[in-house]
Amino acid sequence: MTNENDLSAWRLFLKIAETRSIGQAAILLDMDASTASRKLNRLERELGFPLFTRSTRAMTLTSEGKKAFQRIGHAIRGFDSSLTELRSHSESAFSDITLCGPGCVVEHLIAPWAAEFCALQPCVRFHFVIDDAAVDPNLSGIDMSIQCGATAIGSEQTCFIGHFSRKMVAAPSYLKDAGSPRQPEDLYEHFLMDYDGQMADSLMFFKEGKHFRPDRERVMISSSSTGPVMRLALQGKGILLTIPEFMCHEELESGDLVEVLPDWTQANKAVHVMLSRQASRRAKVTAFVEFIKSQWTSVQGLVE
Repeated sequence: MTNENDLSAWRLFLKIAETRSIGQAAILLDMDASTASRKLNRLERELGFPLFTRSTRAMTLTSEGKKAFQRIGHAIRGFDSSLTELRSHSESAFSDITLCGPGCVVEHLIAPWAAEFCALQPCVRFHFVIDDAAVDPNLSGIDMSIQCGATAIGSEQTCFIGHFSRKMVAAPSYLKDAGSPRQPEDLYEHFLMDYDGQMADSLMFFKEGKHFRPDRERVMISSSSTGPVMRLALQGKGILLTIPEFMCHEELESGDLVEVLPDWTQANKAVHVMLSRQASRRAKVTAFVEFIKSQWTSVQGLVE
């Protein structure tokens, strides 16, 4: 294919005209600057006239370049608009969304919201991949990943959703037999359990300017998933040092669990959604992200 029939060459031409810089255009198009320069030179050779006047400061359109900018720009915008309509029609017919995230977040939050979203968008299907690790969807073949805490991978496709609060809990039966800690140091007299998955962070408790960092070497049972230690806490086996409030607020309300050292608080944990580059351009994927954000504070323990 000659460059004059190459749509990418004309897109490059338009971007250079808008930025007046080959380097800036190359960055925006994720292209090496030398490759962009060769591509433009080849296009001008095949056309038989220059599109730009070069200077050390900027690229300026020639009279022929201005005509091409108007005509080609109009044509490509129309082409892109038609593609958007076709993609929108395709998505309206059917759309699959593959989502990866920690089991507790998917089970308690994302899955119920996905069911509600499907009721609003009947042609959407979800597939959940459970993984507590921070997964980059661009490298994993998935559409979106839920990431908690400081492990969120930076990207222009990463969207902040909100925070969740955390509690230290135990069953009343356990505290009746073992006694309730009165201060953080008393925890070491108890059977301690904890989450230590890949999204676990440095555990710290705060009260009136003071802080306490539990020694995780004193933890008797740890788990890379919150489910097993949550069940052990409900069975009265010990104190669970940290659990998302959205996982335990019903048990706290019913009295099956009680908060331990309630005056000592933990920092809220941030939640992000990361989209693959392709998924970030799909209307139904971005609509689901907005749906998650709209539902976030409707659940106890979820805050902005």
